[in-house]
Amino acid sequence: MDLDGEISYFTVPEQALAKSNTIVVTVLRDQNAVDRRITDFHFEPEGLVFDLPATLSYPTPLKDGEKLLLYWWDKDREAWMESAVTFVVGGYAAFPITHFSDYRIVERISLGGQSDGS
Repeated sequence: MDLDGEISYFTVPEQALAKSNTIVVTVLRDQNAVDRRITDFHFEPEGLVFDLPATLSYPTPLKDGEKLLLYWWDKDREAWMESAVTFVVGGYAAFPITHFSDYRIVERISLGGQSDGS
């Protein structure tokens, strides 16, 4: 998935699904955020559940070892819920995905150019 020249990867283990599925991922970035970078992922078919977690590998300007959070949209609560916390390694944050929903990554960026994933 290419967004603004940055490549995210979505990897599904061979044993993660009982049958073959067509997977569609739409990636959007909020270009109007001043102090943060907001990236949304919409996965289809909605509600798909994996027997083994898939992995979303997301490129980030955060430094190796910094923490980054992934959120998923809970329709029942109408709120973003924390899904996973990971640490940046080699310029990427790798998140487990156990089901399809809408997901969001919010990176806080200070005025001095420093980033913060919390």
